[in-house]
Amino acid sequence: MSFKKNWFDYIIGTVISIVLCIILATFLNAQCVLYQIGKYETVFIVCVVFAGIYTIYKILHCCFEKWGSRLFQISGRSKMLWEIFCVLSLFSGAVLIRCYRYLHCFTELYGTKEFYEAAIIREGMEIPKMVHGASYLYTGVLSVIFSFLGNKQSAGIVLQAVLQLAGILFLYLAVRTLLGRAEAVISMAVMSFFPVSLQNGFTLTPQNLYFFLFAGIFFFLSCCRKALQAPQAGGCVKFLLPLLTGIFTGYMIYLDIAGTLLFIAAFYILLDRGEKKGNLPVAVILTAACLFSLFFLFLFQSFYHGEPLIQTVLAWLKLYFPPVFSYRIAAPDVTIAGSVAVCIGSAWYAIGFWSEKGARGSLYALSVLLLLLFVFFTEPVMDCSLLTLFYWSVLAAAGITGMSGWERREQSLPAHNSGNGQRKKKKKNRKKTEEKAEKETGREYGMEIEIKDMDDGENKNKIRFIENPLPLPKKHVKKTMGYRFEPEEEGMKYDIETKENDDFDLK
Repeated sequence: MSFKKNWFDYIIGTVISIVLCIILATFLNAQCVLYQIGKYETVFIVCVVFAGIYTIYKILHCCFEKWGSRLFQISGRSKMLWEIFCVLSLFSGAVLIRCYRYLHCFTELYGTKEFYEAAIIREGMEIPKMVHGASYLYTGVLSVIFSFLGNKQSAGIVLQAVLQLAGILFLYLAVRTLLGRAEAVISMAVMSFFPVSLQNGFTLTPQNLYFFLFAGIFFFLSCCRKALQAPQAGGCVKFLLPLLTGIFTGYMIYLDIAGTLLFIAAFYILLDRGEKKGNLPVAVILTAACLFSLFFLFLFQSFYHGEPLIQTVLAWLKLYFPPVFSYRIAAPDVTIAGSVAVCIGSAWYAIGFWSEKGARGSLYALSVLLLLLFVFFTEPVMDCSLLTLFYWSVLAAAGITGMSGWERREQSLPAHNSGNGQRKKKKKNRKKTEEKAEKETGREYGMEIEIKDMDDGENKNKIRFIENPLPLPKKHVKKTMGYRFEPEEEGMKYDIETKENDDFDLK
């Protein structure tokens, strides 16, 4: 994804910074009131905590910049092996801790039992009609499970655990594609072990089913992003993927209004900021498909229940906009410690946003703001704590990696063993280095080297020419020998006349 800042990113960064300051101050004020600390002391503590968060960020940032070079020089293969080890360890730990809590800590279901009572298989009883789509779908799924395994609470808990763990894996893969491997591992750790996630595993509510569907479509969006960026992507792919995305997001909005987060994510992911030429058709197809899907589902519900379409739509809107609001904060966790820890990581994201050039995580910052707005001014029919934890965790992970400089080092260092594209790039860079070294060597000996690339189509049969540094031999000129004076003909006799019987004996 493109991480260049624009005016909208600056607005999001400003608002999320203000909201984080308010939330942290609210948590600290609640603790000070609990321990009966005065208001002036509370203001002093809040200022000290804010200064401490900024100081710790700068200290850790400087330490990573100075001594973290060895950590970032690991080969691509080693990084992949470490990533696989961390993911398998986290997933195994998530499974084991849920099994342990079920065997040793579970006594009864948390929260309401209305969905369990509605899904129990009874003779002559049907699933009650519900306006809320996610609740009706979850009751039907739970009823099907009970029909196979019996009316047991343990069957519903196993279903919750499977849906939750599968959703965590889907979100890990999506965040890894869209943001980075370090952010994906950190967010997976938060989603696997925070108390709010463990508590929701033992509550029979439609939240885990909705979370699973949400995560699956989010992963589908990340795959669409890769498919649209491929050079061989044709017009059919660019039409079909936004169409399917719009249909899926429309269905998620029908199930619960929190599906609007998926619609915003689809706009962020599928529309390329750097390429404005193909954005308008994708946006039109996505919006039209989403509205058509939503309209068709409302029409089917009105026909199924025998009610007018307008009455069905108004009943759906009344679920989320009652006359009395709740005025709650969408905190990351049910515990103060977990919420403060995630908020500190998110505060590091806000500091990094104003310190760095990029705008990493703007999608997740916008989603957190919308969740806060939605929970504060409306009365959610379904608890959205898992979605809230997901977006907060990714925002905190982006803050941690921004503080450590991980994403900058990942972009600056060459990838090892990362595919044919990286190998070709390394080969090309090595070729340029060798040519540069040859030119410098030639200059040292006082000669200019003209290098012609033999890989080009025009110069395929040509070779490299090097100018001869030695002096060339002079052209041969035929000469006739002469003398200063011409001798007479008599003087031109050089033979000595001897007698025939003379054998040159000395006497």
